[in-house]
Order: sequence, then C-alpha cells, then structure tokens
Amino acid sequence: MRFPIHLLGIVLALASVGCRLEVRERTGTAAAGDELALQEAVREIYRALASSDTGALDSAAVPAATVALPGTEQGDGFLVPLYTLWSVPGLRVGDQALRVVRTELHPDSHVAVVRVMVATRLAGALTDSEGSDWLTFVRREQGWSLVHAALGSWRGRSLP
Repeated sequence: MRFPIHLLGIVLALASVGCRLEVRERTGTAAAGDELALQEAVREIYRALASSDTGALDSAAVPAATVALPGTEQGDGFLVPLYTLWSVPGLRVGDQALRVVRTELHPDSHVAVVRVMVATRLAGALTDSEGSDWLTFVRREQGWSLVHAALGSWRGRSLP
C-alpha cells in the first residue's frame, strides 16, 4: 500500500504549526562589556598602526598575529606577519587621517570577529576612499587581542 503524498504534506504542515522560531537578543552586562572591550581593542589597533607605536601594538595583538593583504591586478593577495605592515605604506599604517566609520561586532565566547569600515582621503584624491577590514580577536587574561586581520582594498566611498 502506498502512502498518499498529500497526507504527508498535511502531517508536515500540522507539525510545523507547533514549531516556533525564537530569536533572542544578547542582553546583560557580559554582552555589553564584551562589546565595549572589543570596540576599545579595535580603536587601539588602528591607533597603534596610525602612530607606528610598536609598544601599543604589542599589548593589542598576539606576537604571531597575521595580516591578509589585498591582491593587486598583477596577482593574488598574501599573508604576512602583522609587524611587517610598517614597511607597506598605504595599508592603514602611519595614516593619521584614517577614520573608523562603522564596526560590526560578533563576539562568541573566547573569539570575536569584527568588520570595520575605515575611510580616509588618499593622496591626490578629491573624495574619500573606504576599505572594509575583518579583524579576528581572541579573549586572553588581559582582554581581547588581535590574532588576524584581513585588509580590504581602497575604493570610492559609497556614503558621506
């Protein structure tokens, strides 16, 4: 005896009526504290890069932190140690005019990913340019520390 397909559809429809999708927002001081600490860690990373402050970078990142640099027309991007950024001008280093425009924080227990939109006026440009960076942090005793950064390419700014 074959099971009628429409009967299966009715059973599934009735079963789904009893199911509810519940989305809960993070609440409480731990969530708010994580977000505040992450925002401060992001500010500290960009401050250290802008001022070429190796001491500040030492306290804000793990020693083996890496950076994925964007590719060019000639080839793919590549992975380098964070401290080699000092020798690559134009990649968030020594740029006092760099502004953090927006951050999206995604903390999860001992690891967090942060998307950072940065903007600046590049030399010779009439309008601002923006880049999208992805930063990965790990929670340590002293707080959040950068372990990896993926730096996006500069492009014309989409918003004022």
